[in-house]
Amino acid sequence: MHIQKIILWAKDTTKEPKVYEFERDKLNIIYGDSKTGKSALIPIIDYCLCSSDCRIPTGTIRQACEWYGAVLQVGDESLLLARRDPGNRLTTSDMYTSRGKLIAIPFAIPVANNSSDVVKNELNQLLGITDLRLSADESQYNNRPSIRDEAAFLFQPQNIIANPEALFYKLDDFNHKQKLSNAFPYFLGALTSRELSIGDELAALNKKIAKLDREIQSISTLSARWLGKIDAEITRAIELGLSSFDLDGGADLNARVDEIGRISRLSSLDSEMDGDGFDCASEKLLELEKRDRELSARLSQLQSRRHLIEGTIDAYAEHEQTARSLGDYLGTVEWMASKVDDEGVCPICGASLTSRTDRVKELVTAMRSMEDDNSRPNRLTLDKELKKVKGEIQEILDERTTLGQSMQSLSDDINEGKYRFGEIDRFIGELRASYKQYVELRDDRGLMEERDELVREQRRLENEYNKKIIEERKAAAINLIARYTAEYLERLDVEDASMATRLDISNLSLLIQDEYGANRWRYLNQRGSASNWLSSHVALSLALQKYFQEKSPVGMPSFIVYDQPSQVYFPHEIDDSRDRDKQAVKSLIGLLEHCASSQDSPCQIILTEHAGSDIWGALSGVNVVAHWEGEGEKLVPNDWIK
Repeated sequence: MHIQKIILWAKDTTKEPKVYEFERDKLNIIYGDSKTGKSALIPIIDYCLCSSDCRIPTGTIRQACEWYGAVLQVGDESLLLARRDPGNRLTTSDMYTSRGKLIAIPFAIPVANNSSDVVKNELNQLLGITDLRLSADESQYNNRPSIRDEAAFLFQPQNIIANPEALFYKLDDFNHKQKLSNAFPYFLGALTSRELSIGDELAALNKKIAKLDREIQSISTLSARWLGKIDAEITRAIELGLSSFDLDGGADLNARVDEIGRISRLSSLDSEMDGDGFDCASEKLLELEKRDRELSARLSQLQSRRHLIEGTIDAYAEHEQTARSLGDYLGTVEWMASKVDDEGVCPICGASLTSRTDRVKELVTAMRSMEDDNSRPNRLTLDKELKKVKGEIQEILDERTTLGQSMQSLSDDINEGKYRFGEIDRFIGELRASYKQYVELRDDRGLMEERDELVREQRRLENEYNKKIIEERKAAAINLIARYTAEYLERLDVEDASMATRLDISNLSLLIQDEYGANRWRYLNQRGSASNWLSSHVALSLALQKYFQEKSPVGMPSFIVYDQPSQVYFPHEIDDSRDRDKQAVKSLIGLLEHCASSQDSPCQIILTEHAGSDIWGALSGVNVVAHWEGEGEKLVPNDWIK
């Protein structure tokens, strides 16, 4: 998989897309002045390869371009990957893709037809990258490897190409760095897809075995606890009348277990505790309750009669009061009647009463009759009857109090008996359940057999997943990469090309052999000189691509983009007086041209430079893609810029 074309589409859809074409077997150079867009090439390609962010520089390029595209050669087909400019957003997933033996570059892209996540998965499949996680560990550092991890090996921008602290692209993100470190053995082919699959299976098996171990340990603990309290259970059964087992007779554990089994098959009816007293108390309580109901009915009748008598007595009392009041007036009426008989006139007002004499006499007769009725002896009879009724009521209340005390005592005795038998039933039920569980656990070999089967499978997979062999493969790969690196360093500007190097994939660093001993190593950042750093980066990146393309079973895009490595020697302008530095740059570009154009070329190489053809002009294997000048042509055509 290498790059055929880089394409820009203008926001102004009347403008034709700008196309830059690259060749597979030549060193592709874009050179020119500063601020012409050379350093934007890596972010553009990376963005089209489904980067999660957009690092294309803001300003002129982002203001003028609507879409960015790359045409990749994949086998005998071409694959167009175009991605929309995110505008004022950090990124966008909008993509447009096209694939075929011959594809046409659209004049304009009206709408997206794909997304970056989908395209990323398609690229992973094209490269044959596994969809398995690097480890069963749920950490994000062990997610499935991806072309996005491989991007670290494809680009050497200015901030990386001579950096003593960082060897690879986009490792400023710790998560990406840790993920790449974990994925490195897979990309080297030291860890195969089959071994990743076995790793998943082993992790699942280990979880199952650990779970079974916990269950078996729990069962063992339960059994030990049950056996430990067996004597206490038999003792309780003896107290409840369920057993006559002789615990002091020296019976062994099996005999005790058998006795528990016998007890578990009993019920409260089998208890030797006496139940006759319980039945007698129940019958007596029923008799007392019947007598209490009879007394309650008689009490209700007596209370009704008492209320009736008391009401009658109250009525007689009111009648007596009325009669006494009439008696007070009787003398006055009789005096008035005598005056009427003698004089025929009212003794008070003097009016004539001759016509009313009979009425006055009737009034005197009526009042004397009422006075005679009040003297009857009815009140004494009522008082006597009320006293009798109250006496009977008190006798019943006293008897009911005595009955209540007797019934409460009997009820307590009966409830105690019920509790006792209920306690026996509960004891037997709990004992039956625990004994059944113990027997099932004692006799069940299913868990152990299941565990034994899992352990056999675990050992089989561990033999197949041989960590020692994986480490040997990894060491062999690192040694071969070191050999390739040494070959490239011999053609570059380093202080001592004979010093051995070794890639540290755990720390993603390059180790360099110390001049004081074969087993002493120093990290790249412990050696001085930017030329050493630059040469080490170039040599290692070429060595890795050579290894990936020739030795690794994992697919890897076959290109590297270097951004202006000569900046190490000429940070501003090329100084013709510095012949040694010019020669170092020429040697570097010469090595890149040799690697790109030779028959055993490891990969396509794209180089952006401000060094001109006066440095590399004599090289035959160079494809000049573009020459950008400050006042002339740039990455973005001048007529796109408003």
